[in-house]
Amino acid sequence: MRRLNEIIDYHLFESTSWPANDAEVRAFWRTLEEMGLTEGTHFTDLGIEHDAPLTSYFIGAHELMEIPMKLAKEGLIEDWEADDFYSSSEEENIIQPVEALARLACLRMRKEGGMS
Repeated sequence: MRRLNEIIDYHLFESTSWPANDAEVRAFWRTLEEMGLTEGTHFTDLGIEHDAPLTSYFIGAHELMEIPMKLAKEGLIEDWEADDFYSSSEEENIIQPVEALARLACLRMRKEGGMS
């Protein structure tokens, strides 16, 4: 979906700050609800089909410490990349490493033709 790609592009490649701030995260979830991609706190089948969960990881609208594990589970980063993150990152300094993994995962997904 074009709108999800626009959201990802802004937060991963255009914005000067990552993750999305609280107001942006609220607006993101509201947008997903309006698009029928979520219902309450759950993704709809349509949301899953259009990779709304991945979008939430890419913009940081998720618990940051969980994002590398989620990206590895989706096959967008290698298990060793997630393991390396968890073994070397200090919890208070995780923003840049998680952002880098999210950006890498997004680029890999797009290279493989995902989220078009």
